[in-house]
Amino acid sequence: MKSDYKIIQISRKRKNEENASYIIENINTHKYDQIKVPQNEKIYEKNDYVDTKHIDVLNNEKIYKDYQKINCRNKKVYKDNLIEIADFLITSKNDPDFLRKKLLWNKIEKESQTPNHKTCAGKTTDDEKEKTICRCMYHYNLDNSFCNTCKLKPKWHNDNPEIKIIEYEYPTDKHYKCVGGVDLVIEYKNKVYATEVKPETSKETLARMFSEILTYTQDIEQLKREKNISVIYPAICFFENSKQHQDFKKYSDELPDIIKTIRQSISVFIITTKKNKNTIDFFIQPYNQYVIRLSKSEK
Repeated sequence: MKSDYKIIQISRKRKNEENASYIIENINTHKYDQIKVPQNEKIYEKNDYVDTKHIDVLNNEKIYKDYQKINCRNKKVYKDNLIEIADFLITSKNDPDFLRKKLLWNKIEKESQTPNHKTCAGKTTDDEKEKTICRCMYHYNLDNSFCNTCKLKPKWHNDNPEIKIIEYEYPTDKHYKCVGGVDLVIEYKNKVYATEVKPETSKETLARMFSEILTYTQDIEQLKREKNISVIYPAICFFENSKQHQDFKKYSDELPDIIKTIRQSISVFIITTKKNKNTIDFFIQPYNQYVIRLSKSEK
């Protein structure tokens, strides 16, 4: 059976890959999205109508669209994903359970999970992965006596005394399929934020960052108990001049009301860096504070 969705762009259909990706438009609502379809089931061409069974996969609420789909960089899809997240947040004000039902899959892989972050195991090789950066941001600034044997160069030094990093890579209470954990838990002016961080070279979308941190913060009671925190606020944190920073400026101009709605629930921080021989001095600050400082320095 045909659905109301039409293929408007073939974004990925390679010979040796299992799935093909398509950009689709709902002909009634004129909303845009991305779907992945096994190529042994169906090969779509531009202007084809999508079978309902492939739209049913899109609407499956295991995890919000799955993070790969919400990572689509097609401009129309990107905008609609941001609009949908804003709509989620508006709905959640009248329905406290809405986000949890929308974002978390009910199938639990494990009943509980607890990280062991008392000491840093160090790195045997150098890399710039997200987990490596967050681990170093925490341990190097807490107790760097273990860093002599670590191969990571340079190390990440916190240059803002107002920011305290109190945890990293902290998982949800229960283990859900495809659900990760909070990259950094930071304290700023007596408030604690669960923060999604992307490396400087990441191409992932703001929509993915927003949806990930909203998902993780639906199930972090253990973190609150362990750190004796009553409220933990969701936040994202990107690097200065990164793709996410560029996107944030772009969509703040193009979708000001949508970004304002999202920021009422999700705080935004930015990381500026100064690279030295042995350390990267990083400075985390609220985005608004960054804009004020930047404008003063340009005068």
